Amino acid sequence: MCLRKKESTLRQFVKIKNNVSLLFRKYSQFIKFGLVGFSNTLISYVTYALLVYLDVYYQIANIVAFTISSLSGFVLNRSWVFDGKNGHIVKQLLKYYLVYGSSLILSLVLTYIWIELVGVNKYLPPIINLIITVPYNYLLNKVWAFRMHKGTANVVPDGEFLDAGNANT
Repeated sequence: MCLRKKESTLRQFVKIKNNVSLLFRKYSQFIKFGLVGFSNTLISYVTYALLVYLDVYYQIANIVAFTISSLSGFVLNRSWVFDGKNGHIVKQLLKYYLVYGSSLILSLVLTYIWIELVGVNKYLPPIINLIITVPYNYLLNKVWAFRMHKGTANVVPDGEFLDAGNANT
């Protein structure tokens, strides 16, 4: 009886492990983007909070925090998340900063709304804004800034390689 219970538990564990592995392979790019984003958010938020604590105007603190965290984000997104090492670095950098610059403007507007119009504590808007800016940044980086061009390899969500010229993603 005890042996059957152990076998059943082991089968359940293996099934869960396989499902987690399948989910990771299917969504690995988004998961990696999330991990890079989490580290950048941590860097950005600590910088923002420290500057606000030091009585730096919150919008200036937001800009400085963005600037510091975005460069590491570019390097990690280019080399690890979107595998854009074969792309033209200057074009990717310009597109990346256009995406993140527009995201910064969006964040500044939202931060103003949260603090000045809604009355939210000035430490919370950078966290609230993530609900909008994370999907915005992911999609624009994936489909535009780090998009692979014809004749280069690209990875589809399920982990299979295909020719970017024939990809419908």
